[in-house]
Amino acid sequence: MNLKQLEAFVEVAEGGSFSKAAKNLFLTQPTISAHISSLEKELDARLKEGLPHYFAPFEQRYPYMKDIRYDKP
Repeated sequence: MNLKQLEAFVEVAEGGSFSKAAKNLFLTQPTISAHISSLEKELDARLKEGLPHYFAPFEQRYPYMKDIRYDKP
């Protein structure tokens, strides 16, 4: 797990889509998807819900979201 993966996860979760996260992080959508997939493999958990390009986390399922939240400089 690395900061890029967590940053991608938080950005997708807050923005609601992979494409918005890619735009905000100045990355491509496939890169964001790869970061999320790598994180899923490392955690052995499914983090994506719903349609392939839509990310809908539920607070009760992701209680650690508040722990990895950060303020961007």
